[in-house]
Amino acid sequence: MFMMRKFMIIASVAAMALGASAAKPRDIKNIRKEKQATERVISETNKKLKAKNLETRKTLGELSKINGEIARKSTEISAVTVQVDSLDRSIKSAADTLDRLSQRRDHLKQSYIKALRDMQGSGESLSFVGFVFSSSSFREAMARMRYVGEYGRWHNRRQQELRDLSDEITRRKADLSTTYTQRERSLAQLNQSRRSLEVRRTDADKLVAKLKKEQSSLRSVLKENERRMRRLDNELDRLIAEEQRRREREAAEKEAAKGGKSSTPSKSKGKSASASPAAKVLIAEADRKMNGSFESNRGRLLFPVKGSYTIVKGFGRNKHPQLEHVETVNNGIDIGVSPGTSARCIFDGVVSAIFRQEGFGNIVMVRHGSYLSVYANLSSISVRQGQKLAANDPIGSIGTDENGRNVMHFELRRERSKLNPLEWVK
Repeated sequence: MFMMRKFMIIASVAAMALGASAAKPRDIKNIRKEKQATERVISETNKKLKAKNLETRKTLGELSKINGEIARKSTEISAVTVQVDSLDRSIKSAADTLDRLSQRRDHLKQSYIKALRDMQGSGESLSFVGFVFSSSSFREAMARMRYVGEYGRWHNRRQQELRDLSDEITRRKADLSTTYTQRERSLAQLNQSRRSLEVRRTDADKLVAKLKKEQSSLRSVLKENERRMRRLDNELDRLIAEEQRRREREAAEKEAAKGGKSSTPSKSKGKSASASPAAKVLIAEADRKMNGSFESNRGRLLFPVKGSYTIVKGFGRNKHPQLEHVETVNNGIDIGVSPGTSARCIFDGVVSAIFRQEGFGNIVMVRHGSYLSVYANLSSISVRQGQKLAANDPIGSIGTDENGRNVMHFELRRERSKLNPLEWVK
């Protein structure tokens, strides 16, 4: 739309200039004025186009952020729904248990009362002392004393059993009340999350409608995003290849030193000689040790940031969730964080490169054997090239992108092959 306006404006200015030239003779002064007027129109149009593209980029970034929040809220709602269902089952089970305990206590109480009445026989009241001394013989008195002892123990057991049941019923009621309270809190959280989700979906719909009106600018921004991603990809490939040559050269020098040869690599026709098979074996052995440890932790590697985060954009080529015929390409994942959040090393490794790239700010690449992790859009860097790092060591502070969001671009590779980070980190 803006490109069309640009051409229309330029054409109008040109037509006016031609009309003016037809009305009066053209001289150098008039031609210069016409040229300057046309250049001003072109300059103003380009400024408007640039401003429009910037606005579209911000809108697209805000939409990505909202989509990340929607995904996170949906996950929260699913988790809370499962929690509420679990609490409902716990409440039903506790209520059933409480009912059984109450029935058992009532039955025990009735049995106890009946036993006492049966012992009293016809209802005559006789003390235990009188019961013993009314015996007709010493043997009978001893038997009655044993009976009195057994009766006392039975009486105590029954009373203790009733007390234990009453205590358990009281405890179960308290547990049930606590579970009810937890359920009410979970339901309140669930309803709040659902309301928040609907608000963000409404916001997303508004942004989608806005972007659909700016198709030309949107296509321009998406193409520029892809160009930036390709430039980063090419730069990473170049750095990885350069590092591989350096590693082979250093391994060759070590091998030569062991054999008593000169440590200066031989050259042929102005180019460095390729590394010997022995040097390549040294590199492969060093990588194999690190690779085994790295690969055994697949799915358990540290997430590259601490605290809460949102996956703003996933890995690979994906269809946009709202915009038809729009695809996004990502060689890693984009992680939205709070201001002041730092990136951290996902596994033991060595800093192999530090550089800057348009659209990605400061970038740090860490080698873990044959694997590499890439941390982009850092406002400050806490490491230096060649530094050995342990898992959880700070890499640097995450900066803001062009849209004012705190987002880190994170990639994981095996040499030049791109991997989905979410399949490796926890």
